[in-house]
Amino acid sequence: MIWMLAGLALAQDPGAEPAEAPPEETPAATDGPSEADLAEAARLYEAGVKMYDEALYAQAIEAFQKSYDLSGEPALLFNIANAQEREGDVEGTIATLNRYRIYAPAGEAESLDRRVRTLETRLLEQKRKDAEAAAAKNVQPTGPQMVERTNGTKWALVGAGTGGAVVFGVVAGLAYVEGQDAIDAGDKALYGTPRTLNNISLALAAVGIGMAGVGLTLPSKRQVPAVGLDLRRDAAHVGLTWTY
Repeated sequence: MIWMLAGLALAQDPGAEPAEAPPEETPAATDGPSEADLAEAARLYEAGVKMYDEALYAQAIEAFQKSYDLSGEPALLFNIANAQEREGDVEGTIATLNRYRIYAPAGEAESLDRRVRTLETRLLEQKRKDAEAAAAKNVQPTGPQMVERTNGTKWALVGAGTGGAVVFGVVAGLAYVEGQDAIDAGDKALYGTPRTLNNISLALAAVGIGMAGVGLTLPSKRQVPAVGLDLRRDAAHVGLTWTY
């Protein structure tokens, strides 16, 4: 870290031509900081150094900036940039280094350019990550696309139940007629078979009626995932894509 130069101890800019002595009754004019400003700038600088060493970078930036405002010492810009980088303000660091660049010694130009380019790369990467994080935060989770379809289960139960009830109802009726004929003929042996068939058929017909009843209680339509099959082929491969 470059610390502030000895210029803070001077009451006027180094290298300035001495001004012609004014008449005694006219106060001497000065364009540079006053001795009081330089003394306060030096105090603020020392405070900034202490805060920087204690990792209080935000406070160090404030102290260095106030010291720079009072003294105009360019080396303080470098101190401010270092504290800004430690604080994580990459964009601010770049701006401050670019301000310092015009005052920096010629031997520092190459290292400053290299540092600024590195920081610019970091800034672009940081902005990309921030944009991705913001986009991910705004994405709302969605389920598969749903479409309304005919409820096949309903009509399968109604159809199978009704058909079974009709068929087994007819069989039960025929068995009943045959059993009655056996009774009229006084043939007990012949009566046993149609009676058993009649009982079984009636039970199966009842099952069919129950199936049809359950089917009728189901909704005619239902929401199901939309599934599509996409067959693609290019120079590299052939693929199948399921779309939900």
